[in-house]
Amino acid sequence: MSQVEKNQTQAGRRQTLEQERAKKAWEQVSKVAGNKEYLSAVRGAPALILACGLGQTIAFYCSKGGAQKTLGDHLAEWLLRNAQSQSKNAEALLNEIMNNDSARYRQLTSEAMAYLVWLKRFADAHNKA
Repeated sequence: MSQVEKNQTQAGRRQTLEQERAKKAWEQVSKVAGNKEYLSAVRGAPALILACGLGQTIAFYCSKGGAQKTLGDHLAEWLLRNAQSQSKNAEALLNEIMNNDSARYRQLTSEAMAYLVWLKRFADAHNKA
């Protein structure tokens, strides 16, 4: 097998970032399937993030508890997947936001918005089933 063929085979096995998002979102939403409060929180999250910012949205979710806190934890688990932080919950995400620069904040916000597309899609699917 030539080097080009090996590289193509390895590239074919690697998942794209979209596939990774979809896989993790499916796992998380499957745990809360049928929860209408969660569905409502997921549907409103992008607008809340755009209006208030990621940090304030996560702080709001922590204060509310229930489905909102679960959504905050789901976002944190995804956004902090490569961080050195031991805990991957909403509180750890708030610490990550507060202790980093604006470039990191923008990156987290952008990734949160992309991830919410999958969470919303799968929450909708679970609630229709």
